[in-house]
Amino acid sequence: MGRRKKNRIEMALPVRIFGLDSAGKPFAQATQTLDVNRNGARLCGVRGSVALGDVIGLQYKQQKARCKVVWVGHAGSPKQDQISVECLEKDRIPWAAELPDDRAVDGFDVRQVKKQEARWHQRVTCRGGAEVRVPGEPVMSWAVLTDLSLRGCYLQTNTPLPVGARPHLTIRAEDLEVLTHAVVRTSNRTLGMGLEFVDLTPANKVRLEHVIQNLQGASATAPEEHPPDHRKARHMHDWQD
Repeated sequence: MGRRKKNRIEMALPVRIFGLDSAGKPFAQATQTLDVNRNGARLCGVRGSVALGDVIGLQYKQQKARCKVVWVGHAGSPKQDQISVECLEKDRIPWAAELPDDRAVDGFDVRQVKKQEARWHQRVTCRGGAEVRVPGEPVMSWAVLTDLSLRGCYLQTNTPLPVGARPHLTIRAEDLEVLTHAVVRTSNRTLGMGLEFVDLTPANKVRLEHVIQNLQGASATAPEEHPPDHRKARHMHDWQD
């Protein structure tokens, strides 16, 4: 797997992939992106229809493109059901309109700004879980914690909350517990939801930083960006190109 050519941007977009599987039978799946750039995307929820090197179709809204599968997560590994795809036609990137302009504006050095913000936005794959409580509702639900940053997290669950919901989270990872309020930013039926932390107390922020530092340290000896010691739920996935 080669080095990434462009910085990835966290973005959950509903997409459809289609093509022929290894048996020559047509398939189509609804899935989503976790990260995108001007070369390709990392997809989640891909269930056994594609193999490394396959050329598949990908559709976002009305835009379609031919893509090559450049990485597939191993079954039973932290990244199972995840794939990376690279768009073969560089002038036909389905999510191009969603990407920010890379050029510097108003005298700012965009690369320097991105470097300064990297620590805040950098995500790590992790093993853990979270209790999800909605104010006013007596029932608590449990979700699988799959990705974490200082800004928010992604929870895999078959019953995600709607966008805009504001649950209370009790995150458990790396033998630590982090309590925070959050707001649902993305919600994908049967897959999960992306949440942004709000009103994180200083004490809980310190715990969160400790968790992320431990995970980043564990990934330092691994050949991939995210630490390999992670129990991934069947419907979650990550991409690297």
